[in-house]
Amino acid sequence: MLIQMLAYTTWHYGKPVPEMIGTVIWGVGVAAIALRIGSIWPIIIPHWLYNVLLDALLWKNLNKKILSLFG
Repeated sequence: MLIQMLAYTTWHYGKPVPEMIGTVIWGVGVAAIALRIGSIWPIIIPHWLYNVLLDALLWKNLNKKILSLFG
């Protein structure tokens, strides 16, 4: 579990501090889940959905900023 969590955290290196802390917690948690159920798919799907949500929120905020420049 530790090796998996370290690899996962390394992938997120350079992100804001709250995200790095969350990555360590998430990494340990999902490693335990993956070991227990024997599959990583139930972990990949929520992670992907979370990323889509964040991208949508960022895109919405970016659109507001662009529109405010012209209006």
